This record gives sequence, structure tokens and C-alpha cells, in this order.
Amino acid sequence: MLGYQKFRLQPEDVEYLIQSEILPWFRMLDIPAGPPWIPEDPSDDPFVNLALEEENTFLVSGDRHILDHRATLPCKVLTVAECLDNLQGI
Repeated sequence: MLGYQKFRLQPEDVEYLIQSEILPWFRMLDIPAGPPWIPEDPSDDPFVNLALEEENTFLVSGDRHILDHRATLPCKVLTVAECLDNLQGI
């Protein structure tokens, strides 16, 4: 996603962010196969499947397709603003 045109990052910037700023804080998981969740954009399905793989996990997204389906998805979906509001309560 960091490679999306809207972020205007050079490949070396993406590599730096992933290697130095992201990976040290996360663990890598294989994305399990699952049913189709977002018919309008199947490339969003892996995000839902990954959220379902982990207990007590929710999906934070600004993606219109995911947000349009969040009432029917089997995982909790929050906007970035909702996530930040929840974190402030911790």
C-alpha cells in the first residue's frame, strides 16, 4: 500500500519505511485464504481474512469498499478516527 501513487513515495523510501519503521514493531503472518467479502474489490478480501485470523483483532481502514461492507463483515472495522478515539480511552 505504501507504493500507491497517492502517497508519492519513491521505491527506496518505501523500502526504508518497511525495513526500519514498520517491521521492527510487527510480526509477519501468512494471509489465509477465505471467502470473498468485498465483491466490488476482491483485493480487499485478504485484509478481512487476516483480521479474522487473529483473536480480538479489528481492521482499521479508510477504504470505501471495506467501510461500505463493515456492517456485514465478520470482523470489527474502524475508521482511523474511530481507532484514535479508542486509543485515547486506554
